[in-house]
Order: sequence, then structure tokens, then C-alpha cells
Amino acid sequence: MGMNYEGLSTIGYSLEKNKYVSTWIDNMNSGIDYREGKASDDGKKIEFIGTAFDMVSGKDVPTRQVLTLIDDTHQTIELFTIANGKEMKTIEIDFE
Repeated sequence: MGMNYEGLSTIGYSLEKNKYVSTWIDNMNSGIDYREGKASDDGKKIEFIGTAFDMVSGKDVPTRQVLTLIDDTHQTIELFTIANGKEMKTIEIDFE
């Protein structure tokens, strides 16, 4: 589409829901994705479950996002989309 991809994720903890919440917005889509999740027992991963709008099918599809805290200065976000019963990694971002 002739432009650089830019996205923004927000992650926080909802005291009301007693779980983590995440949003994602980018310049290639007009909607905001929302997911909720829980941390692993060791606190190094948070797995979020939600939906995202699929422009091809015109419907919301299930998604899974994994935030991995590798150390104090490095983390990754992986985003998976589930279609036809199969999960496919659609985005991986490394932060250093």
C-alpha cells in the first residue's frame, strides 16, 4: 500500500476484571482490537485471547497474543490468528 506499517499496543491490568487487558491499533486497519488474558505462574508471559476483524471474510476472527518478558530491557509480542481451526502467527515484534 506504499506506506510503512505502524502499530500501537496498550497493556494494563484491570482490577475490576482481575485480568490483564490489551488493545492494538495500526495504520492498516480502522478498528481497535481488544483482548483479555492472564500471566503465567512465573510472570514472564501474558497470554491474551480476543478477536480481530478480518477484512477478507468481513467477520471477527479469534486471536491470541503472547507478551513475553525476556529480561528488564527485552520483550516480544506475538500475534496469532485462528482461521478454519488452524492458528497462524501473523505478527512478531521484538523490543530491545
